[in-house]
Amino acid sequence: MIENTVKKLSDNRVLVLLDRIVERIDSGKKNNYNLFAWLSFIVKHHSSFLIKSPETASKIAPLISLLQKRTL
Repeated sequence: MIENTVKKLSDNRVLVLLDRIVERIDSGKKNNYNLFAWLSFIVKHHSSFLIKSPETASKIAPLISLLQKRTL
């Protein structure tokens, strides 16, 4: 279900969804495990767009920072 939804997203909606997912993960609330499934499918199905988009780095920077803090 998640994968099919992500597949159908237009490129501009991918960035909006990515923003929302990063915000929720960054909020520190528990039970965000399913958000990582969404992230996985976004990368799987829209990686070409994400690589080409200049906005991607700024959108995922908070997520990268958060993951680095958690793994140290």
